[in-house]
Amino acid sequence: MSQFIQKGKLWLPHRPPGIVVKDEGSILGRFRIVDFVGAGVVATDEGGNAKVTISGGGGVQSVPLLDGSEHTDTGAGAVVRGDVITGQGATPKWRRLAKGTVSYLLGSNGTDILWQAPFTASDTQTVVAGTAFLANASVVTLDCTGDVIMTAVPTIAAGSDGQVLTVINVDSVDDITLQDSGVLSGSLLRLGTETRVLTPGASILLVYSTDMGAWVEQRFNTLVTITPSIDSFTVDIGAGASSSQNAEVDSGGTHPATFALSYTGVPSAGTIDVSAGGDPATDWPTTLSSPYTSHVGPAFNKGTSVGTVRIFTPTITINGVPISTPTCSVTYYNRRYCGPHSDGAQLTTAEILALDATGAGQSALSNSKYGTFNNIDTVSGEFIYYCFRSALGTVAWFSIENEIALVNDEGIMSHTNDSGKVENFQQYRSENSNLGANKDFRALSSQPANRIYIGPAVNGMDVITNAQILALDDTADGESIVSSTVARTYTDIQIETGEYLWFVHPDRISDLGSIKDGTTGFAIAGSYRDNVTHTNQYGYSETYRCWRSDNPAIYPTGENVVVT
Repeated sequence: MSQFIQKGKLWLPHRPPGIVVKDEGSILGRFRIVDFVGAGVVATDEGGNAKVTISGGGGVQSVPLLDGSEHTDTGAGAVVRGDVITGQGATPKWRRLAKGTVSYLLGSNGTDILWQAPFTASDTQTVVAGTAFLANASVVTLDCTGDVIMTAVPTIAAGSDGQVLTVINVDSVDDITLQDSGVLSGSLLRLGTETRVLTPGASILLVYSTDMGAWVEQRFNTLVTITPSIDSFTVDIGAGASSSQNAEVDSGGTHPATFALSYTGVPSAGTIDVSAGGDPATDWPTTLSSPYTSHVGPAFNKGTSVGTVRIFTPTITINGVPISTPTCSVTYYNRRYCGPHSDGAQLTTAEILALDATGAGQSALSNSKYGTFNNIDTVSGEFIYYCFRSALGTVAWFSIENEIALVNDEGIMSHTNDSGKVENFQQYRSENSNLGANKDFRALSSQPANRIYIGPAVNGMDVITNAQILALDDTADGESIVSSTVARTYTDIQIETGEYLWFVHPDRISDLGSIKDGTTGFAIAGSYRDNVTHTNQYGYSETYRCWRSDNPAIYPTGENVVVT
């Protein structure tokens, strides 16, 4: 008897011949739904003999799919969205397998169905040239202890037909070179070129082919080479950031420190330490926080002697590599001063400190007695003073506007700088006062040049005076230049009625070889006359050689004069 069962009901699609179905005494036709309530259902043959009796009050029992009891081939389990049913256990039963992690796939370990990551990475293998690496996962990671050219035969263990394998060099420094079987017979590698160099981070995708008996390259990737480095490292103690800066030597105390860093690569940790003597307590090394580009460090000890250097050394882990260069530093010096003052004798500490109080003077941290000070201004009664620590020694030569100048030694005195450091200072003072504005003052290690003059003078004698020399360039008719050689073309020299051409220069430079008319090239008649002691505009005196033309009024309208 064909039937379909619904919960508590029987669906009768047809009645077989010779069978009568009664529901509570009533004969049922085809396509009837019979419920099992009341007196029940009786099926009889045409003779009235009962064949099947189903008592009323019963019904079809509803049983969960995985009940573990009625369905004896199941393990008990409630339905959960995403679960699947698999055969599990040594005595297998249908059981629920909970849904896997996001992106995991159903796989097999050869015994059971289970969720697996889309790929499986092996433990990193440290390779050496003569030892094969394993193909024991879908992703194989390699490292080494120095550049390696693989010579093992085979280089990689054989796989299964169609097995896919990705090999990655995870070493941060060294290269691993694979060789094609055409170069290294038996390597079990067929590559796109004779060799593949796996630089740090590079990978190669291989598929094993039993037909070829080798791992066949599918894809080769190299990463851009990143050499981790600290690109810049500066310290700021309150006067601006730099990698190397100077500070005034002190009698004690501490400086604040603010650091700035930039990188190639990705920093992940870092500290900064100060050199010996710089830590006032136990505050150093100091630890940086992400993103490791700036840090306010603890205070550090100032230098109390000239030349003390506080060196700051970073240790920053960049792309997994600790980097400790470059360093930055603070070096402690005393100050040297140059500026105007009207004292006329040795200055006091307060007067030295005032030399740079205005734009007329300046000072600088330095451990050299030599140097240039630009744009020094003096007015009536003011001299130029230069003061520096006497431990540096004395200075023999000075210039103003590049012309040798007389500067007087005013002796040594005890000076206290702005930071409270006491030290002996040497003082110098210009011979002349009221030198004007914007004068460049230099303390030099060698003798600077003096001035060479050419021009007209109403003097046909053999001796020219100091005042006449200084006047040779007072008008456009003459010219002068600070130089260590006489050779030059002097332009538009005008020698009028009653005037002679004079050419004078320091005795310490070579005499002229010739003096000629710039247009004709003819020599100008004349000769050296008497030497004189000349004092220049900055008070410096030395012997001068003096040449005079034989004839007056030789260039009444002006002419270039060529001296060799």
